Order: sequence, then C-alpha cells, then structure tokens
Amino acid sequence: MSQGFVAKLREELAATLEAAADFAERAPVQRYEAAVADGEVAAAVSGGGGLLEVRISTAARRQIDNLTLGDHVVAAIRAAESQAADARAEMLDGLRISGIRISDVLANPQQMLARIERSRSKP
Repeated sequence: MSQGFVAKLREELAATLEAAADFAERAPVQRYEAAVADGEVAAAVSGGGGLLEVRISTAARRQIDNLTLGDHVVAAIRAAESQAADARAEMLDGLRISGIRISDVLANPQQMLARIERSRSKP
C-alpha cells in the first residue's frame, strides 16, 4: 500500500471515529418518543437505552382495563426503543471509508482494504 493511501485512510478513519464519538456523546441525552392507542399512552427512551418517561392519559386510566393498558405501555416503550435502534443503525450505516460502510470494513479488514485501494487506483 502506498504512503498516500495509508495517510488518506488514517484521515478517513479519524473522521469516522469522530462521528461515532459525537453520536456516543449525544445518545444518552437524545430522546425518542412513541405513542399508541391514539396517543393515550406514550413512552420516551434515551438513545442510551434508558426509559425516560411513560405517560398515560387520564381518559386511558379510566377507560382501558389494566391488562390492555399494560400492553399499551409495553407497545409504546418498544416503539420508542425501535426508533432509538433505527437511529443507531442509520448512524452506523452512514459511517463510511472510501464509500464503504465501516461495518463491512470491520467484518473483513484485509478484503475491504484491498477493495478500497483498488477503488482509489482506478482512473
């Protein structure tokens, strides 16, 4: 591998790590919310996986039986957690080196480094 290639690769890796670190800093305070039952039950979770809040409307507390209400709470939490997971997946998918996803690079570094170098040596 050429020195220029290695230097450029290091720059891209540093930028990718910086983006990942930024996301990791934001994740614990990032809020993801979801509501179910026509908005009567809602939950919020952090990007770090913590449950921040569960809201149940007064009408839901009065009109929905306890088992169904429990199911709605679980559904709202899971929906909010799904939003957080989607945000993580989107961030990870966006981390690329020479246009190649970092997850692919980490899965097989030698093969991906060769692929990156080939893609850069094309006219």
